Amino acid sequence: MNILLFSFHCLLSATQAWGGVAVCILFLLCFVVVHAVKLSCKGLAIYKEEQSKQPNEESQNRQGGKEGDAPRQKPRQSAPAPVYYLVEKKRVKKKPSAYDEPRRIRFEEEER
Repeated sequence: MNILLFSFHCLLSATQAWGGVAVCILFLLCFVVVHAVKLSCKGLAIYKEEQSKQPNEESQNRQGGKEGDAPRQKPRQSAPAPVYYLVEKKRVKKKPSAYDEPRRIRFEEEER
């Protein structure tokens, strides 16, 4: 308790170094508390989810009779078949051996 009072006293003191240390300690304390609360809420949600699943599984086992006593095994899935992609080779256009005949370019201004 004295440590907390000392750290709060340092926040108000004129010594900047002790004030910085106290701010860091206060930040770490708040950081730990906030994350502890978040983790405990997540853990509680997971715990409640597991508890709700267990009665459902027990009722299914009772209804199943002899088959329900043995643990059910999931069917084994075989490895997926490999996929092969067919890729065609790009065909290159042959370059013309000779140049084409020149064409006259007409502009709109010439037509008027």
